[in-house]
Amino acid sequence: MAMATSKPKPYYITTPIFYVNAAPHVGHMYTMILTDVLKRWQELKQRQSILVTGTDEHGMKIQQAAAKVGVPPKEFCDRGAEVFKDLAKRIDISNDVFIRTTDQRHREAVEYAWQMLQEKGYIYESRHEGWYSVSDETFYPQPQVQLIVDPPTGRKIMVSIETGKE
Repeated sequence: MAMATSKPKPYYITTPIFYVNAAPHVGHMYTMILTDVLKRWQELKQRQSILVTGTDEHGMKIQQAAAKVGVPPKEFCDRGAEVFKDLAKRIDISNDVFIRTTDQRHREAVEYAWQMLQEKGYIYESRHEGWYSVSDETFYPQPQVQLIVDPPTGRKIMVSIETGKE
């Protein structure tokens, strides 16, 4: 009896998707290099691999950074994505895909995943209370925040007790 041989699935590797609100730093380069080494190792072992990197182009950090330089968020993201693409090229990363969260294919994938989760009852309306820290990108419950006076400005601000960030 002949057995069907299935082709092995590609080894899938991804970096974090990087926020474009600031210039790349050594941490971005470090994760790109680590994932590239992993991809090249898989290829040395004759295993097909796919390396994905890219940029995350949503959220209040992006809106605030774009407003600070006086450009629309999309234009700001376009510029930032090019900087990260250039970094990958300069350090010779062998990525197969550069994804942007503003890409149509990304939007379609997210909508598909959302629909599947919704159909299974995992997405529902509810209520959440808390304080949102833009820099930490986290909602904190009231016991984890405190009101302080910002020394340089004298302004009262709410900060996370853990990180000290607004």
